[in-house]
Amino acid sequence: LSASGRPIIEQALLRKFIVYARHHCKPVLQDVDTDKLVKFYTELRRESAKSGGIVVAVRHLESLIRLAEATARTQLRSHVRNDDIDLAISVMLRSFINSQKHTIAQAMERKFARYLNLRRDVDELLVFILNRLFNEHLEGQRNTRLQQGIPEEDIESIDIEVPVTQFEDKAREHNCYELGDFYTSHAFAAHGYQRENDQIFRVKQ
Repeated sequence: LSASGRPIIEQALLRKFIVYARHHCKPVLQDVDTDKLVKFYTELRRESAKSGGIVVAVRHLESLIRLAEATARTQLRSHVRNDDIDLAISVMLRSFINSQKHTIAQAMERKFARYLNLRRDVDELLVFILNRLFNEHLEGQRNTRLQQGIPEEDIESIDIEVPVTQFEDKAREHNCYELGDFYTSHAFAAHGYQRENDQIFRVKQ
């Protein structure tokens, strides 16, 4: 396992995967927010002209699309999703900002913060979804036990678990697909959540 706890892929297998993805996966833009791409490109082009640094041209927009396609290809998908677009924007923006002088970079980070904070926003959304699922499960268990005549004070000690599949289905309804980073995120742990196999449970504080 790697330092993050994920399995390490052998180089031979990785090479085969890259060759397969390159030859068999041709992702296309489909049902994605292309307006976001155009808006981001327009804003970045305007800011680059003001700063007098690297000039943003049409090739940068083409690079954004290729980055989004490459993300989809690494997952062997035939289409590009909105989260691929978000990642492409974040990668390009970080690269562009890092090439600027310090004062200009700081100003650009503030101006484009909504594009750079996408991961945090997604984590907050996922925590909200998970909290709601746990509350729904808790309320269901509570009502069931009250009907069974179990005393109110004993209900507070109910251990609640939410199936991973249920959570991930709900996440997909909000266009959140790849949740591996969320399970190891600060947001997940800070709210007392832990994952064990196919269940998510909350550690009592």
